[in-house]
Amino acid sequence: MGPSSLRWRLTLWYTLVLALSLLLLETALYLAYRNSLVQGCDSRLSAAATAVAQGLRHPTEPGEGGGLEEALEPVIGGNQSGGPAVVIFSRDGRRLAATGGAEPITFFRVALQTRRFEGVGQGEYRLLALPAGAYIVEAALPWGPLEESLRPVRWLLAAVLALCVGAAGAGGWALVAAALRPIDRVVAAASRISEQSLSERLPAAASARELHTLVEVLNGMIERLAAAVETQKRFTADASHELRTPVTVVQNEVEVALVKPRSPREYQAVLRSVLEECQRMSRLVADLLMLARADSLPRPLRPVEVPLDDLCRLVVEEFQPRAQARGIGLTVATPVSGPAVLGDPNSLRRLLENLVENAVNHTPAGGRVGVRLTGQDGQAVLSVWDTGPGIPPEHLPHLFERFYRVEPGRGAGGTGLGLAICDQIARQHGGSLRVESSDRQGTELIASLPYLSASHGDPP
Repeated sequence: MGPSSLRWRLTLWYTLVLALSLLLLETALYLAYRNSLVQGCDSRLSAAATAVAQGLRHPTEPGEGGGLEEALEPVIGGNQSGGPAVVIFSRDGRRLAATGGAEPITFFRVALQTRRFEGVGQGEYRLLALPAGAYIVEAALPWGPLEESLRPVRWLLAAVLALCVGAAGAGGWALVAAALRPIDRVVAAASRISEQSLSERLPAAASARELHTLVEVLNGMIERLAAAVETQKRFTADASHELRTPVTVVQNEVEVALVKPRSPREYQAVLRSVLEECQRMSRLVADLLMLARADSLPRPLRPVEVPLDDLCRLVVEEFQPRAQARGIGLTVATPVSGPAVLGDPNSLRRLLENLVENAVNHTPAGGRVGVRLTGQDGQAVLSVWDTGPGIPPEHLPHLFERFYRVEPGRGAGGTGLGLAICDQIARQHGGSLRVESSDRQGTELIASLPYLSASHGDPP
């Protein structure tokens, strides 16, 4: 498992964030501790300088009169036990008196009452200058012991940081591993699922709601894939069966014709039969190609504006001779200026032709077939109705499935792909196709398509 894995990245980020947080915390603690030491040092310097300043007398000229040595007495004892060293200077910088250990201290030539580090040859000191009348009292403590007291604190904080970061890294690795274990199980289960085992499902991950939701989504996707694969298998089997039937008929016709010599009329009959089956196969192949193209193109490649009223009148004129030959009345009703849709004109014409052909083929003599176009709620509603025998309710949910036929009556003839093609074309144009029918009361197929311009009136 390399450093690019999710487990490594999560552990690394967790450890880095914790290390940074600890570093900031320890830095704050260290600075607070150091500041307290500095404040303690300054308090000792201030107490020593104040005690000396209060004991000084204030003659007119510096150095006149006694009392300088006496003024240092309150701090001499403390100086011998590691307390501040104190020096008394005149205002012009002359050294007047000092305690022991004050040799490195020189005149503090900065603003009075200013504390700072001052290098004076024998190390760093913390200095405090305090005015006392005609004198300047300077108190100093060496900075080295304070730094020495801070060194073990720094080592301790560094050790604590290292231990905490190491423990956090190990603990973070374990926590991330435990959190990702359900994902590992899901991955292992998913790797076992293939086209032959789409009935399997991923195990539910109860450890986290997010993982449980992910597993539900993946299982839903697997169910859809299983349904798609099953549909594809059924489609392939149905297509093979549909193609095998005309091929078998052609083969039988030719074999029978070759058994013995035939008259020209008999050969013509055989050739006509072969031609019919070839035309049937040609229609089937064309329908299959149409569906394959529609499946691969979710939207028309070069959509143009298609006036549906002109399309309705054109298709009705095309089927009028066939309807009259069957004794069926075929009518069209469109608005004066009907809605137009954006799409492929050839596909939309194929949709309407399939619907009208289906209605004409399954309407008995003396019946009626109608094409109606309206606009409603931003949709162009194109409906084809007939007064045929209707469709039993149990067949309606399967009507748009490929190779599905209603037997008997409405399922005779055809390839069983006409309505499936219509449904695919409607969805390809962002619309839908639905059916309304009842047994022995006629059928109406309704295609709803989003249109570009609203209709200016409904047909009578």
